[in-house]
Amino acid sequence: MQPSIFVISLPRDTGRRRQVACQLRSFGLPWTIFDAFDGLGGAAIFEAIDRRGFLLNTGRSVTAGEIGCFASHRGLWQRCAAGERPFCILEDDCRLQDRFPRALKAAGSLADRYGFIRLQHETRARKRVVACQDGFELHRYTRMANSTLAYVVSPNAATRLLAASSIMDAPVDILIKRFWRHGQALHGLTPYSASESDLSANTSIGLRNPAAKNLSERLGRTTTRLRWLYRRTVFNLTDRG
Repeated sequence: MQPSIFVISLPRDTGRRRQVACQLRSFGLPWTIFDAFDGLGGAAIFEAIDRRGFLLNTGRSVTAGEIGCFASHRGLWQRCAAGERPFCILEDDCRLQDRFPRALKAAGSLADRYGFIRLQHETRARKRVVACQDGFELHRYTRMANSTLAYVVSPNAATRLLAASSIMDAPVDILIKRFWRHGQALHGLTPYSASESDLSANTSIGLRNPAAKNLSERLGRTTTRLRWLYRRTVFNLTDRG
């Protein structure tokens, strides 16, 4: 099933909207703009923001832009979970490759079975091939890369992500990459069909500087990272899907 394309974009970012619209129009693909939440409006979509948990998960404080970004993705997960069609979720600073329409079709064919399929370029993930489709390889990540620039998500996968994200304790890409928490295995379709454009340099996320931490927070941060390693390893050993 062909995924529905949604582009997350702040209403004021007209230049970004034009650039992504030009790309999608050149492919003859329909899309819908999702008006992104700003940091203040986005906070209302969560039951709570766990600021201490955020510090332990990232080593710093949350920014308003991160709240808005997470809330925007979560808003689309809610729409996806309520329907029957997979969503292709793009951020408005993406650069789409010529192969994007073919990748989208291949991902749509795989989405019901595999749930979450990354389309965005990465260099630091760990993965293994689990399927082939129309000249593409589908990889299962055993360690996921950061960023949420371009991905396809099924209604079932969106439901799992929603259940794990009612309380915000990390940026959206960190929540997604913790597959042991939400239980959704993560995949990537190669060759990748999206990357960051030049517009990515001017982000609205805000400054993400490491926070000063007391001894308890430093120990908590170390414990958190060790817990991630343990749970990631267990998940990879027990869920071979």
